[in-house]
Amino acid sequence: MDIEMIVKDIEIRSISNMWASVRAKRDFSKGEIIEVCPIAVLNQDESRLAEKTYLKNISCRYKRRLVVPGGYGSVYLPSGDPNTDTEVYPAERRMIIRANRKIREGKHIFVDRGVFSPSEPKWEYDEASPWCSEGLIVKPSPSRGLGTFTTREFKKGEYAEICHLFSLTRKQSDLLKNTSVNGFMYALGSRNRISGWAIGYPCFYNHSDEPNIDPWNEIESIEEDHLAVKVLKDLGPNTELVFDYLPGYKKEKKDLGFKIK
Repeated sequence: MDIEMIVKDIEIRSISNMWASVRAKRDFSKGEIIEVCPIAVLNQDESRLAEKTYLKNISCRYKRRLVVPGGYGSVYLPSGDPNTDTEVYPAERRMIIRANRKIREGKHIFVDRGVFSPSEPKWEYDEASPWCSEGLIVKPSPSRGLGTFTTREFKKGEYAEICHLFSLTRKQSDLLKNTSVNGFMYALGSRNRISGWAIGYPCFYNHSDEPNIDPWNEIESIEEDHLAVKVLKDLGPNTELVFDYLPGYKKEKKDLGFKIK
């Protein structure tokens, strides 16, 4: 598979008293790829633990394992008659959403209910604010697995993404502490909700002692369960977005549950 993981021509919108939805920004033809999502693939033991947490509600299943998608993958609406087919490629850590019929501009994009199982909504999305930037792409990062890269110029002070976090309780977070998925989670400020999975690409940002982004910016109307990813310096295309996982800490003395590369 040589398809790059890029989000384009789709958008998230909220629908009254329901889950947020993904809609087409243009017409899609039958067989056309709508989105290629980066994914975190859990082994069977990790999957059994994750099924006891909120991750179960935003994941899909592949051969007795849970697959947690990045990009918009966790917020497609389920349907008994979906207008897409879902293809999971665990070894390549990607999932493809493909139109199985013509989808017209402005229409909701649905997936098979057996693949995605969203729960009741936890937030209300403000359509006036941005969600994910179309200037980002997830692809292999040298010696570090997958990474998030720019596809255009970003200016210092610009926001690369403003993303919602699906929050987990302390008990749920403790279950996942020693699993591979812990390395994709973000810490939250609340005592009772201490980690979350981010919509968009933040789960695939890598660490650097010389960061070029800061995902912990608070801006007006952005609540606790959001990341506002601020660019710290001018960036050109094909630049990997990186941030300091533990600013101000001696990393060799801190148990993160995963390795910093």
